[in-house]
Amino acid sequence: MRRPGWSWGMASRSLSLAYDPDRVPDVYVLIDRNGRLRYRGSVPVSTMPELLAAAARLGRDARTGDPGATTP
Repeated sequence: MRRPGWSWGMASRSLSLAYDPDRVPDVYVLIDRNGRLRYRGSVPVSTMPELLAAAARLGRDARTGDPGATTP
């Protein structure tokens, strides 16, 4: 799915292993356009408020040019 300013999709096997070398099931990450991990979570249905907050921060940072979002 594409939305303005966001790209959604599945990572390749090599990219998945780079961000999740332990192969933990149901792990998701938010990665900024420079490839930096900005948020890691699991089971989105259980962590949706945190996921949405992290996505909002990432969106604000992208608009303001601030590279300093936190990763819990």
